[in-house]
Amino acid sequence: MIIIFCEHIDYTANEICRWLKYFNKRYCLITDQHPLDVMEIEVSNKKIKFILYNHASKEFVDSDKITYCYYRRGDYGFISDYGINHNVYENNIAISNGLKSYLKSETKAIKEFLDDVILRKKYIGSREELNRNKLIQLRVATEVGLMIPKTIITNNAATATKKFKKYKSIITKGINESVAFATINQSFFSATNMVKKKDMLDGESFFPSLFQENITKKFELRIFFFNTYFYAMAIFSQLDKKTKVDFRNYNWDRPNRMVPFNLPLSVLLKIKLLVNKLRLTTGSVDMVYTNKNEYCFLEVNPVGQFGMVSKPCNYYIEKTIAKSIAEYEKK
Repeated sequence: MIIIFCEHIDYTANEICRWLKYFNKRYCLITDQHPLDVMEIEVSNKKIKFILYNHASKEFVDSDKITYCYYRRGDYGFISDYGINHNVYENNIAISNGLKSYLKSETKAIKEFLDDVILRKKYIGSREELNRNKLIQLRVATEVGLMIPKTIITNNAATATKKFKKYKSIITKGINESVAFATINQSFFSATNMVKKKDMLDGESFFPSLFQENITKKFELRIFFFNTYFYAMAIFSQLDKKTKVDFRNYNWDRPNRMVPFNLPLSVLLKIKLLVNKLRLTTGSVDMVYTNKNEYCFLEVNPVGQFGMVSKPCNYYIEKTIAKSIAEYEKK
């Protein structure tokens, strides 16, 4: 059995599932919207296993029958989670909060065990790989010989201004991962933004924030990888004011040109070394090609979208992933 973990709405995962059907492979889709029942977990000298029940597909998930796991993105929960989200003792919030904390801890322990068993199978991606700490990624990038932009974290404007005094412009973005949320009337998401010097007032203090040298680029690079496969795409975002700083500020009226790109072998080898050191089996690497004809590493997202690389470049990545899984099952 092939297990795929993904979000409830994930077009990429659905595309991979369609190809698995084409290859006549059985799979079980586990999403963040369909809770599981923990039917049995056994830990003994004779056996290490678990049995779950997937209410969405109405089937049992027996760890002994799992042959391949693909963690796309998202999380999963259990039917018993209801105890975490309700006040069991309505007249005593302290007791209810204490029980919620306990149940969350129990659930966390179960998930850690399931992950541990899954990681002993053949897999692509895992919840263990979700650490997106940009600072650690940048440090490792320097170790493998990749160029990176100057980066600092500070809680005051004076330090940022002093550190980047010789640079024409700087940007700011999240230290860890992007955030997105919505209200009834509005949607919010974080992105990379230019910092204007007039906004950096002397003596102003704020939450520790990441500031980075703004690299003048010819184009951006998005490099998706899984196992030993690497697919690079050039994004010509620099000529559009809307996408110049961050191509995710999409211009739907005039989309950026996106084309396949062949990385120099020396850069590709450094990227491979990077993802190996970060212990990643899949993800999306963001880089820029500078006006000085240099390749500059920015970050890697372990669960980055790759449909936007696959489709414009005719890479058919979804088919390749499904075929790779199907061929492994034949062994």
